[in-house]
This record gives sequence, C-alpha cells and structure tokens, in this order.
Amino acid sequence: MAGLASITAEVVMAGLASITDEVVMARLASITAKVVMAGLASITAEVVMAGLACITAEVVMVLLGSITAEVVMAGLASITDEVVMAGLASITAEVVMAELASITAEVVMAGLTSITGEVVMAGLASVTAEEVRAGLTFITAEVVMAGLAFVIAEVVMAELASITAEMVMAGLASITA
Repeated sequence: MAGLASITAEVVMAGLASITDEVVMARLASITAKVVMAGLASITAEVVMAGLACITAEVVMVLLGSITAEVVMAGLASITDEVVMAGLASITAEVVMAELASITAEVVMAGLTSITGEVVMAGLASVTAEEVRAGLTFITAEVVMAGLAFVIAEVVMAELASITAEMVMAGLASITA
C-alpha cells in the first residue's frame, strides 16, 4: 500500500508527459518494412487453409439455422411502400435519357448483325404448316373484298383528281372534224 500510495497524480502525469511525439515516432520508425514483411511471410497457405478448414458444415448450418422465418419476414416487412416509391422516384428522366443515350448506332448494328441467316432460318423452320394455314384462314373473302374496295376507291379518286381541265380540253381538241 505504501508503494501504491507513492504513485501520486504528479508521478503519473510526469510519466505520461515523457511520452512525447518524438518517442512515439521513434517507436514506429523501428517497425521497418522487413518486420512487416516477415510477419506477412509467416502467414502461409497452410495457415490460411487451416483457418478455412475450421469452418465446418456444422458451423455453416448453425449460422443458417439462426435465420428463422421471423427474421426473413421482419426483413421483408421493412420494405414499405415508401421505400419502394423512394426507389422509383430516384429514377428520374435524366437517368432514363442517359440510359437511352447509351444505345448508340454501333450497339444497334451489333445487335442486328447478330441475327444471322441461321437464326432467321431456324425461326422460319419453327413455323409449321398448321400455323400457316391458320393464318391464311383468318384472311377471309370479306377481308379481301373490303381491302380491295378501299384500294379501288382511293385509287379512282386520286386518278380523277389528277385529270385537270387542260387535259380535258387537250383531249377534246384532238377530236378533229
């Protein structure tokens, strides 16, 4: 007790005061690169493998076993509508435009050139006769007639509109006595 009593606050403070920046730096300077490298070199592959080997299947199963349904549900429950909306709100027009701008002509051409003759032929070969017939039977006489009637009316009107008074007069003038 007498020994401890002699360690006064002044003695402690004097001891701490003697640990100057220079003392600390001198200590750190003594830890050379060789000391560090020697320490690293002692970590051999065997040491690493031994450490990994201690992670047994039982340890993994225990860790997985601690992930209960309640833990999973609690995690999912923390994904509120607000969280989802906040995530969506962060996708601004600038982000979308930046993504679209990254689709250059080169990217498009690269995609098109990847469509080889083999790919096209494989796609056509997958179209069976039944599918072709089903497609053709959809085109009924009514559909064809409706299409023709539309085309004829449009073409006739266009032709009539192109006949000017000059053309009519020229035609009549060509009819001589």
